[in-house]
Amino acid sequence: MVSVDEVMEKDPPTIEYLRTVREAAILMINRQAGHVIVTDKGKPIGILTSGDIVARVVASGLDPSKVIVKSVMSSPLYTVDKGDGLDVAAGIMAKYRIRRLVVLDEDGEISGLLTLDSIARWLAAERRFEDPLLNALGQYSRPPSEMPYM
Repeated sequence: MVSVDEVMEKDPPTIEYLRTVREAAILMINRQAGHVIVTDKGKPIGILTSGDIVARVVASGLDPSKVIVKSVMSSPLYTVDKGDGLDVAAGIMAKYRIRRLVVLDEDGEISGLLTLDSIARWLAAERRFEDPLLNALGQYSRPPSEMPYM
């Protein structure tokens, strides 16, 4: 079975929990990511997505430069070990209806992030981009900087 380590996104963006949502949004833009892992002294405690920002900050009329990340992040944070099989990770994602899993190494440090997008890209590549549906999903899930029109 394929391990999570082979499919995950390496070096995902992180931010300390006392930073502002504005800082998190700028980091997301700079890293071309729709999420940041929220940490407390380097340990993951939650995740903040662009959807969280829209729903919990913008739609509520709050000032992103005054809102602390911890107050609007999604938690609890679900994790998986980098050596776990992709089937284990997919089972956790399905059970909790989540799209992202933080991947931890043997020391409990952040090793990467497994997302539905990274799984779609891996599946498309595994099938040598011959399956039209998987190919479309794999292309759609690429970061903007990797898209041919950018």
